[in-house]
Amino acid sequence: MYLDTVGKVTVGAGLMLPTAQSATALPFQYDGRPADTQEIIVDFRRVSSMVKGKAAGFYRSPMSVLLTSAEIDVQLRASVTHLDQDLRKGIPTWDALPAPAKLALLDMAYNLGMTGLLQGYPKLLHAIVAGDWKTAAAECLRNGPSPARNEWTRQQFLACTTAPSITAEAELRRDARPAAIVPIEPLAPSVKTRPKTTVVSDKSGPTRNKKPAVSGAKLATGKPAARKPAKKAAKSSAMKKALVTAKKTARKSPSRSD
Repeated sequence: MYLDTVGKVTVGAGLMLPTAQSATALPFQYDGRPADTQEIIVDFRRVSSMVKGKAAGFYRSPMSVLLTSAEIDVQLRASVTHLDQDLRKGIPTWDALPAPAKLALLDMAYNLGMTGLLQGYPKLLHAIVAGDWKTAAAECLRNGPSPARNEWTRQQFLACTTAPSITAEAELRRDARPAAIVPIEPLAPSVKTRPKTTVVSDKSGPTRNKKPAVSGAKLATGKPAARKPAKKAAKSSAMKKALVTAKKTARKSPSRSD
């Protein structure tokens, strides 16, 4: 825990603790274990009695209770979520604002509180609703935060002069036309036709139809064409020749005696 520039007890990423009782609601740790209620109250009172506006390390002592980095992130996310909901109720054009303007307003609300922002900066809010970002940049100065933080907030509003609003981006997406898609027509199914016969002229008589030659191809019915058993016929002829040769040899050769 430490004191901010106005003397409020604070912890983590600027989370203000208005009372000691509010501090006991957080999961502080002491010496690697969960801190008890009394330890948290003692440290709150110790810090609240010190000089304000120093760096966080200035307020640390061997008796300090601590929050883990993970818990600080959880608390920060919860605070920003609640502020976002409150700003949506307090500023009618919130959803249409550019992202840099939302960041600047969230920072101011986190620092000032919702009441401090909505009641203490009427000219700023009027300029935001009107989309006058230069006036908004000129009206966002706060007392307390560092000059660097004030300048960062001012630059966020100035960045809105070129940043499209969320509404404008939605309009662009809605008006965008998808690329034309040309349908691909399926190919026409192939139609099997019977091969045409060729009419040829014959010297010995009238014209006749000559069927197309088929050699190992498939007919229109899908069945393979019949082939002549050429190898079988050649084998049979060779066997006949061998038998004839053997008979002739037998007649010429002399007979053997036992």
